[in-house]
Amino acid sequence: MITSLRQNRPLTLLLILSFILAMFTLNNYGESWDEMKLYRYAADSLEAYVTWFQHGTIPVTGDRFENYGPAFVMFTRLIAKTFTRIVPSVKAVDVQHLIYFIMFLVGVWAFHQLAARWMSRNAALGGT
Repeated sequence: MITSLRQNRPLTLLLILSFILAMFTLNNYGESWDEMKLYRYAADSLEAYVTWFQHGTIPVTGDRFENYGPAFVMFTRLIAKTFTRIVPSVKAVDVQHLIYFIMFLVGVWAFHQLAARWMSRNAALGGT
């Protein structure tokens, strides 16, 4: 792991700087017009598991992104609820935005790793 970080020092530095910048600008973003539907969808999906275990039924909800898998929004909702219970001064929407950004950075890293398989390190960094 340490060797990999040393080999990818420019990418590691870029990802760390991006994360630090995100921490300073995190609370400058509000909710977009469709985020509440995502949060409601996550809550409904989590509630479905509760009723399924208790009563053996799954409640059918309206048209809230039923064509998309709820796993990621459920994950972000659980993390945000847990974090806001520990640190009540932080807004749940900010925690969810941070999780989205961290997943974006993971995607950048994964893309770079794939690019490095077929290109030189410098070309992979430039492509990333």
